[in-house]
Amino acid sequence: MQARAKATGEARREPATAPGRVAPVDMLTLPECAGGDGELPASVQWQALAAWAGDVGERTVLLRHVLRQRGDNMLAQERGGKPPLPGF
Repeated sequence: MQARAKATGEARREPATAPGRVAPVDMLTLPECAGGDGELPASVQWQALAAWAGDVGERTVLLRHVLRQRGDNMLAQERGGKPPLPGF
């Protein structure tokens, strides 16, 4: 494959994102995405906003889940008559 790329002058291109994922916002500012005036198409802007909002929602749910688990562990320690764990 590399020999063919050298012979034909083709460069190996890696996919920017996994299939089905929207490219990160910094990748959306590439000149080939812009319409020549530096402005991104509205559909690309909405995709970036949707990806960002989904990421914020996912991180919020995960944070609340971890905090709930920590609270449950603390209550179990107290109910068991054990002293609280030291906070480092």
